[in-house]
Amino acid sequence: MTAPATDDEIAIVDSDASATKKITVANLIPITEGTPSGTINGSNTVFTITAPTLGFFLLILNGAVQTPGGTDYTRSSTTITYATAPPTGWSHRYWAF
Repeated sequence: MTAPATDDEIAIVDSDASATKKITVANLIPITEGTPSGTINGSNTVFTITAPTLGFFLLILNGAVQTPGGTDYTRSSTTITYATAPPTGWSHRYWAF
């Protein structure tokens, strides 16, 4: 598969307005996803991500969306600190966009 050129367009059909809108590939926001590094052992609360600091960040811990700002975790640049250490055997993933 060939990557799209930055001047390629995506057409979006607005059925309510009976109109077609176009977005160029260059205007799309890239999504980064990954697994935070660090040991999930029931006592570790600090993990590292490789995602750049972007506008939106989604963190899933063992299938549940986590609330930022200290409720479930805080994030500073590439460091995630959970309010409570994830138990052994749990998993987590993040998406930054």
